[in-house]
Amino acid sequence: MKKTLLMLLSLGLVATTLDAQDSDNGRSLAPSLGLNVSKFFEEGVEGSESLVCPCLGVEAVLHDQGPVQLSSGLWYMRSGSNYKFGEGGGGEGGSYSIETREVLTYINVPAEARYEFGTGNVKPFVRGGGMLGLLLSAKSKTTTNFNGNENKNETDIKNQKKSANFGLLLGGGVSFPLGKYRGVAGVRYVIGLSNIVKNAEAPTAKTRDLLFSFGVAFPMP
Repeated sequence: MKKTLLMLLSLGLVATTLDAQDSDNGRSLAPSLGLNVSKFFEEGVEGSESLVCPCLGVEAVLHDQGPVQLSSGLWYMRSGSNYKFGEGGGGEGGSYSIETREVLTYINVPAEARYEFGTGNVKPFVRGGGMLGLLLSAKSKTTTNFNGNENKNETDIKNQKKSANFGLLLGGGVSFPLGKYRGVAGVRYVIGLSNIVKNAEAPTAKTRDLLFSFGVAFPMP
């Protein structure tokens, strides 16, 4: 249900901007697709692997004053880590492997400042700010394989995670003409500042996200 509401909100925002194509006040709305490379930074845990997940969002430039822009938006994103254990080679104990993927799904709301360079049609920019994540779901997916016999199990772990996550973001990108509109390609590195684990006695865990995105910017009234 939450996914459906997000999609309807995004489509509604896009439809609004299409009626304002001739506006030239510097504000814009950019439906965007992305790829998030994420990993948990966990106390006492080594050897975990990154997860790569698609994501989608809407970015909005709310204020444009020369080269300085203030922007926000919404991103539907998954963050997580992958853990693998096991031994091969057979023998008396046989071969086994255990793979666990922890996946947390967030609605992320960035608040950032951008600084654009150059006066031509192609404009590189740098960005910085913060990002607030609201937890939608948290799943632990485990696959065990013993001598070729595979078993999969999924556990809801949302009650073990905090409902909000705050991070510091840094990055950059470039905007360029794309027909009547503008393409926007960018990257954000988001350093999670919050401990996402509820249990105060458990080891801490924080998110790390590297988000690559591409969108098409439409002017707003």
